[in-house]
Amino acid sequence: MPAETRGQRRRGVGRGAKSGSGEDEARHASRSATKDGYTGGVRGASADESSAIGSSSQNNDTTLGANGHAHHHSPHHVSTASARERTRSKIVTRVTFAIVLLAVFFGIAWAGHVYIFLLVCGIQVMLFKELVAVRYRAAMEKKTPLFRTLQWSWFVAAMFYAHGDSIVKLLREDSLLGINDDDQPEKSLIYSSFALFSTLFVVTVLTLRPGLYKYQVGQLAWTVVILLLIVGQLKVVAPNIFSGIFWYFFPASCIIVNDIMAYVCGMSMGRRFIKRPFLRLSPNKTWEGFIGAFFFTLLWAFWFSRFLARFPYFTCSFKQLRPSEEFTWQELRPGTTFHQAMLRANTVQPDRVFTQTTVVLPAALAHLLGRASLPVKPIQMHGLVIGIFGSLVAPFGGFLMSAIKRAYGIKDFDSLIPGHGGVTDRMDCQLVMILYTFVHYQTFIRHVPINYHRVWASVSALKRDDQVRIWEELGKYLER
Repeated sequence: MPAETRGQRRRGVGRGAKSGSGEDEARHASRSATKDGYTGGVRGASADESSAIGSSSQNNDTTLGANGHAHHHSPHHVSTASARERTRSKIVTRVTFAIVLLAVFFGIAWAGHVYIFLLVCGIQVMLFKELVAVRYRAAMEKKTPLFRTLQWSWFVAAMFYAHGDSIVKLLREDSLLGINDDDQPEKSLIYSSFALFSTLFVVTVLTLRPGLYKYQVGQLAWTVVILLLIVGQLKVVAPNIFSGIFWYFFPASCIIVNDIMAYVCGMSMGRRFIKRPFLRLSPNKTWEGFIGAFFFTLLWAFWFSRFLARFPYFTCSFKQLRPSEEFTWQELRPGTTFHQAMLRANTVQPDRVFTQTTVVLPAALAHLLGRASLPVKPIQMHGLVIGIFGSLVAPFGGFLMSAIKRAYGIKDFDSLIPGHGGVTDRMDCQLVMILYTFVHYQTFIRHVPINYHRVWASVSALKRDDQVRIWEELGKYLER
């Protein structure tokens, strides 16, 4: 055999060996990446892309350099670089719009209690819109009379019942409106809510059609579940906000920090220490992300609760920041905000939970820290408890929404927020957190204030004999 032919055969063998090696490497990389939840070095890459990478490596030609050596150029590296660029672009978009969302959130928080409440109501509208769309079937709903109208009517009725009494109490606490302490408005709201419910109940039953019973009942059940999730849980959001912006702002910040740190810890340490999958509902979640976010959230809760306690604007209730009967508009001096004028005019005293105290440390902890006591604010202890709930329980609200998305084969609930999906994708963990904050505040912190108007309303409702008895007892008490 001629030397040239033998050389060509050697180079051909070299090409085959090189190509086979490249194919094996690509196949090995694909297997290892799939095992880690990534394909082709990029999270979410498809199997077709992996096979394309493998075939391109196999069919790749080898070029000869000036020194006669074979050089293998694999498109795998080009594809990986392109995929990394796409991932980087997605991260930039996600971070950019996260900053925009935070800026809007801070701006509305600074506007005051009422604007935060209106923001939450707007969020509830978007949540309902996104969740009812999950089970939307155009062909079926064209045959169903008044279906969309009834769905939104149920939502309006639920919102009216959930927030009506809070709005009445809000108006009552505004001394400028002069609303008395009669509880008739609340009673009227309850009756009106039930009348609206009864009307919708009758109309809903009348719209049921033969052949559509199963679909209509399923949609009605889905509507009720949605209302329980986004209206039932958020019925308590108004008391939270009007008790002090702190009780909405701080828990929301804990969820935001937990979400961010779960992503950071998962990306940096995911599956390095614990190989076992975290949850089948969210295969991209890792134990490292969950545990790391837990500790970072506790650190944030302990520090940020103390930081916010410095500002009366966050700790004061809505009533404390409204004009009192003694208020004069001359209090609004140049360069003074409305809230500052209210704080000065009303001589607001912070709640004891926001004032600093000294805690005596256990002997073992005192020896470890080298000090017998520690200056803390009680709100920091409450903040830790809220942070624990936000790290261990609230994320399961997100897992529930992940299950809903998987059940109906959707990636996001909407595309309203680039890089984040819909409003539901951002609020999934916040809903149960708002409910827990209310339970915690009502159980451990709230104390019912007793004032002249409340006492007088009770006394005036008594019989004359009881009023005389109270007058006599009050006289004896004052003579002491």
